[in-house]
Amino acid sequence: MRLHAPRGPLSSRRGARSAGGPLPGEQRTSILTGRTRPSLVATFAIVSIVPLAALGFGLFYFLEGQIRSRALDGARNAAVLVARSSVEPIVLRSDLRAPLRPSLEQDLAASATQLHGAGVARIKLWNLDGKVVYSDKAALIGRTFPVSDEIKEAAEGRIASEVSDAKRAENVEDHGYGKLLEVYVPLRSSRGRIGSVFEMYMPYGPVAAAITHDLRTLALILLAGVAFLWAALFPLVARASKRVRRHAAEAEHLALHDRLTDLPNRALYLDRGRQALLAATRRGERVGVLVVDVDRFKEINDTLGHRYGDALLRQVEPRLRAALRAGDTIARLGADEFGVLLADVSGRDGVTDVVTRVRQAMEQPFLVDDVPVAVEATVGVALFPEHAENIDDLLQKADVALHAAKATKAGWQLYTPRGDENGRPRLTLLPELREALARGHLTLHYQPQLDLATNAVTSVEALVRWRHPTRGLLA
Repeated sequence: MRLHAPRGPLSSRRGARSAGGPLPGEQRTSILTGRTRPSLVATFAIVSIVPLAALGFGLFYFLEGQIRSRALDGARNAAVLVARSSVEPIVLRSDLRAPLRPSLEQDLAASATQLHGAGVARIKLWNLDGKVVYSDKAALIGRTFPVSDEIKEAAEGRIASEVSDAKRAENVEDHGYGKLLEVYVPLRSSRGRIGSVFEMYMPYGPVAAAITHDLRTLALILLAGVAFLWAALFPLVARASKRVRRHAAEAEHLALHDRLTDLPNRALYLDRGRQALLAATRRGERVGVLVVDVDRFKEINDTLGHRYGDALLRQVEPRLRAALRAGDTIARLGADEFGVLLADVSGRDGVTDVVTRVRQAMEQPFLVDDVPVAVEATVGVALFPEHAENIDDLLQKADVALHAAKATKAGWQLYTPRGDENGRPRLTLLPELREALARGHLTLHYQPQLDLATNAVTSVEALVRWRHPTRGLLA
């Protein structure tokens, strides 16, 4: 691991691995966006629960509807069988507009007794006027009720059925039925016309229980198949999630590290700097920001080629690392510029010691593909909180100090406000110089060169001067 900055959310990919890294299903915070992103496994687990729950509820309602439908079908078939075999032959021999003859009533009572033994809860025989012609409950015989929709439907030749609550079914004693199946079967007279309606109540529970067993078995098979499919997909999703996380971590690492040296780049350096400043503010410490420039790097690149230049840059990090403390951070900021973040420095004296070690380390010859290469380092330094209170400004101040050190060839320079004062006028003069070129404000001056022995003019030096409107003659 190349980074030795204070630990925080911006650990590199390798650092995250050495610490164990997120477990499958654990959320991961993106360094680039600062957002927490759930893993693919967690997303799959959450998303798959919704359709599975929907499937479960849908299956429950489907089974409930199937049980109800099949129970009603069974009850209708049973009621039709009873009506055609036991009741309709009796109806054919009687005029239901008048009371039944005792012999016919006895035949119906015998049939009712047999039906009770088969589990039928109640039977009634209606004429089309809403009068109970016969019932296994004697108190109902001869009574007239409003014609119900079911009787009307049966009178039109259709078999009507429904599931009703036993407590709401009139004239049915509470035998713990819970729910009942009501069936209304149209009966034809000897003339072939519908002249009466046979009503039969059957307990819903036993019929539903038998059907439920079959459907429950089918549902368990279906759910087992879905669970097996989910279990088969889970490892595939887990492997895909692992690959996605690995690729995301690699992409994030590439976005935050220099590809040549694998050091943090400017973005990661700035973020680590923000963390260091926050920690230093809490503890009342100083932080040093160094910009290290490799002198003569362009010359090596141009002379030996980029391959040698790249190999040299890869050797800079171990040199710097050997000169720094374990907790200091190194980053590559540009072509031949490196940034160093010094936590808890004692001020100018502490920075001087570090800079001296850095410059001495860089002065040692490098061996690049068996070719000895000599370079030096120029260093610009800025301190927190003396020179700036945020990492962006500190880095800019260190860069100003670097240019001042290069200009004076001092080797290193601690930031002073004079550097800003010298640099800003040059920046403001650049657009004015372009305007002066466009307007022809530059003049050519010739300066003679004399031979001191003979005092004769041997040559002339041509010099361009700029007559600035406010600053006078500038060379």
